[in-house]
Amino acid sequence: GSEKNRGIVFIAGDYKKATTLAIASSTAEKLLFETGVEPNGPMEKWADLGTALGVAKLLTLKRDQDASQSSSIQESKLLEESVSLVENVISFKITTPVAVQRPDLLEKETGLNRLYRITLAKGVMKNDGSYLICWAGTTNIEWEGTRDALEKAVNSFEAI
Repeated sequence: GSEKNRGIVFIAGDYKKATTLAIASSTAEKLLFETGVEPNGPMEKWADLGTALGVAKLLTLKRDQDASQSSSIQESKLLEESVSLVENVISFKITTPVAVQRPDLLEKETGLNRLYRITLAKGVMKNDGSYLICWAGTTNIEWEGTRDALEKAVNSFEAI
């Protein structure tokens, strides 16, 4: 598709529980450019961009950059053992700290002393270098109750 069709193409959520699912569209070339990496050769599959771990880190960095435009700077942690690359499909999990103004109240109300988002990702690269990526996540407070639904949604994601 054309450049005008890049970016978030779908978003849904249960905002009361901070649970969201988003689909974004972009290109390998734009991903590299926006994360400060020089393109080197063809960009027709994820492996053309680097290792599975390297690509997952780039996608995570890009997500953090996009999110920091609308809120404070965030630094997500890629759970390296979650990274999987099979042909044109990459999947992984990240955690992102959420700032809490009153950690003492959070602990009193939830028993947790820190708040973070757990996000599942699945990206599908087309052979023209364009890709769609599904991000689905929630807070650690809601994770156990939404994990199965989020995993099913992300696992069922396919680019057509």
